[in-house]
Amino acid sequence: MTFRGKKQVPKQLNDHATFEDFRSVFAESMDDLYQLSFLLTADHHKAEQCFIAGVEDSVRENFVFKEWARSWAKRVIIQSAIRELKPRPLATSFSPAPPSDVIPRASD
Repeated sequence: MTFRGKKQVPKQLNDHATFEDFRSVFAESMDDLYQLSFLLTADHHKAEQCFIAGVEDSVRENFVFKEWARSWAKRVIIQSAIRELKPRPLATSFSPAPPSDVIPRASD
């Protein structure tokens, strides 16, 4: 829409959180969000990684209402902790144990 040569942004687009909104959420709630991250991971290094990943994810996914920015920040911290703690296979070549009917018995 234009009005006398000025562009007007629809109200619904102004309701989304911006980079600055998330920056202020993480700056104001740094202690609380880090504590959440630490409680979920029980490790300071992993907690730092989750916190940093949370900041990055929040900035990337900015289709969140401003009023939800703090809740969204908590959500991405929790998701980061789950990703950090998710078990990963140690080796790519995994050979399962043979079936029990193939193993020779001691009585045979």
